[in-house]
Amino acid sequence: MAPASFLLQRLKNLPESSEDIDSLVHDITPEVCGRELTLHEVVEALGSSLTHERPREREVGTQFLAGVLGELPPAYLNPAEASFMTAFLVDRLQDHHTVQPAVFLSCLALVKQEKLGDGEMQSLVEGIFREVQVQSHTVSDRRTVYSFLKYCLCNRPNVLKELGLSLLPGLVAAVEGEGDPRNLLVVFSLVTALIQSGLALEPFVEELFEVVAAYFPIEFVPPRGDPYAIQVEDLVLGLRGVLASTPLFAPFCLPLLQEKLDSDLTSAKLDSLHTLVACCEVYSAEAIHPHIRSLWDSLCREVMEGANKDVEEAALSALTAVVRVLEVGITTAASRAAAATLIEAAIAECECHLRAPEQRLMWPSTRLLVALVVAAPGPAATITGKVVPQLASQCLKKDGTALAHQNTISSLAMVLEAATKHPHLLLENGHLSQLAGPVWEAFHHGLSCDEGSQIQTATLASLPPILPALPSSHLQQAAQELTALLLDPSSSPSLREGIKKCLVRLGQHNPEVILKHTLPPLLETLHTGTKASSGKSEVQVLESLASLASSKAVLAPVLTAMWGCAQTLLTDGSLECFHCYLSTIAKLYALEGVIAGARSLSEESTCVLQLLRKTRVFSASTGDAELREVAALLHAAAINKLQEGAQLSQAEEEARTDVEAALDPAQPKEKRLAALLVTTWTCKALVVCGSNLQQWWTKKLLDLLEDPELGVATAHSFETIVKEHPYALSPAYHARTRLLHRQRFFEGVVHPIVDTFSTSKGSLKTCCQVALCSLMPHLPQAILAPHVNKTVRTKALECLDALATLPTTSLLPYRDDVLQGLKAALDDHKRVVRHAAASTRTVWIMVGAPGGS
Repeated sequence: MAPASFLLQRLKNLPESSEDIDSLVHDITPEVCGRELTLHEVVEALGSSLTHERPREREVGTQFLAGVLGELPPAYLNPAEASFMTAFLVDRLQDHHTVQPAVFLSCLALVKQEKLGDGEMQSLVEGIFREVQVQSHTVSDRRTVYSFLKYCLCNRPNVLKELGLSLLPGLVAAVEGEGDPRNLLVVFSLVTALIQSGLALEPFVEELFEVVAAYFPIEFVPPRGDPYAIQVEDLVLGLRGVLASTPLFAPFCLPLLQEKLDSDLTSAKLDSLHTLVACCEVYSAEAIHPHIRSLWDSLCREVMEGANKDVEEAALSALTAVVRVLEVGITTAASRAAAATLIEAAIAECECHLRAPEQRLMWPSTRLLVALVVAAPGPAATITGKVVPQLASQCLKKDGTALAHQNTISSLAMVLEAATKHPHLLLENGHLSQLAGPVWEAFHHGLSCDEGSQIQTATLASLPPILPALPSSHLQQAAQELTALLLDPSSSPSLREGIKKCLVRLGQHNPEVILKHTLPPLLETLHTGTKASSGKSEVQVLESLASLASSKAVLAPVLTAMWGCAQTLLTDGSLECFHCYLSTIAKLYALEGVIAGARSLSEESTCVLQLLRKTRVFSASTGDAELREVAALLHAAAINKLQEGAQLSQAEEEARTDVEAALDPAQPKEKRLAALLVTTWTCKALVVCGSNLQQWWTKKLLDLLEDPELGVATAHSFETIVKEHPYALSPAYHARTRLLHRQRFFEGVVHPIVDTFSTSKGSLKTCCQVALCSLMPHLPQAILAPHVNKTVRTKALECLDALATLPTTSLLPYRDDVLQGLKAALDDHKRVVRHAAASTRTVWIMVGAPGGS
């Protein structure tokens, strides 16, 4: 290390290039930080560089000083040094405009010093406001000023409060007219920080608003090849955050949004609507209610015209937000009156369109009413009290067309579903219960229409979301009527599917109704169908029970009944019956449910183990490929459901023994393929729940890649383990799962597969490729990137090695850049890449060296 005196001597003749200045800063900063040199000595040594008559000399000296200040620890300067540097920099702000940018950097570094006094910070801020024409400087220099001001506001706002009325005019003058996108992002965050700091904005609220409002709406197209990747969304969100940052902007912002909303530009409409929603989270009811009528007219127009779907959805969201402000929180008589006026206007506008259900305007009218109902309980009660009886009576008209009835019942369901968002309206004697009579009558009428009619289909589709709006007495009627339709032999499959959806929703909302009025008829039909060997009836009932089992409250009794059927089939040994059983409950949540239901029975271990053995035997013996897979799924579901312990260990050990025997090369190929299917699904069951018992099964699959007969099939089986199945081993269907199980499985098999690929030939290499290709489409990109990119990085380093053989004169201009770029590869998290980078660096270090290339 050079002596301090030598370094001070170097400061008397500073270089002019930025690279040389940075090098000198790098040399002298450790001496200053170690107190071998004081900052005062550095400033004195700079002497002529800071006071030279040529601005360029002063610029270089100040630039060097900024570099040193920027490298100092935050606690380095003592109060006296901080005061000394403040006085110096405030004086330098009066210097030539070419010197000022280096002073900006020095100020930014100085305010980060912990012992800088309040007065010193105020002096720096006032100096910039007084001496600097910010907009006359370059883009990067302006950004430095904004960063300086933002740091002061975010970290020491109380200090700036003492500046009083001089702060806001100075800040407005500094940022006004900014046009660079990167700088605008800083400006928007700066203004937001100013507002959030709690500084008094009066009497300059309008001036501050006008500065940022001039950019609304943002019109920015990123230039091609923009190295900074500034997106228009970044600017839009930044500006929106400013406009919605304080309720003081409301008197100026709402008219601006209204003006842009009435423009012809779709982008301006969308920006205005989204900004209005954001502002409603901050603006008060008192600020919004004077504009309510004009806002309603504009929002209603956008929805009724329906010229653009995105604008329509944004207008509905804005309407909900506006009414919610007027109705919720701190309100006044004026705001409540404004809300009531808006609701009355909406009903008057929409009611006439609801009476013409075949006309286009019925749907936008319904959506407007729904947006108001969702907003708050008050509007919900008013609108449903007026609209629901009208729509219900329209559903009972006998002279209307099928289309009119469909549209009316759907509109009624939309309004009621929105009203169910407010819990107190759902109370037993609440507002909606008073409307339940005509509502159920309308739906009952629709369900009673001709089987398979459009009206019946529309009624079934509309019924699930409005069930919470009906009291228990009407829900009982609904359950009875739906169950009767479900068991009607003439009901079509599509109708039956619609009924099951209604019953599932009813079971989630009110399980008692399902337990009392739906399950008994279904179970009675199941038992009757079994005795009468009515396969079709049994299939339909089992499918219905499987659907109802998705509701946890209904799950236990359904599973107990289904387990009883399973027990019968397991004991009578009838392959035909077992075939029927498996085919009817192929949806795995029912299969998994059978296993869950077994927990409530005695002799649980024997029952489960018996079922596992039966499914393994059936999978190996059946010639039906679909049933073989269903049996494997049932086996996997059973394994997955068992908790860690003796029972799971015994079940896994028995399965391992049977599979090992069935996979013996001496066995027929068909039997070995069946065993591979069971192996794959059993492995998936253990992988999904994160059991340590998966290790043997995973290794078995890796070993089977080398099997000449099963290698390709095994390679494809890896996809089964990581691919999401519609219902098998899924959390939605009660499977026992562990987070990130796919990622852990992939990390456990990828290296053995790659190693086998590297050392093998012929068909085994192909099997490894197929296995990797089977895994990759079903894994997150973040998991694959390190493995894929590792190869890319290694190959790139090999290319650099090869380039080093070119003539030295061609390589020398690139030598330093290559060595600089290799630093990242030397710290790579993959050892292979680090090794290749070290080798490449050694080669390039020797480029141009004596004895080198």
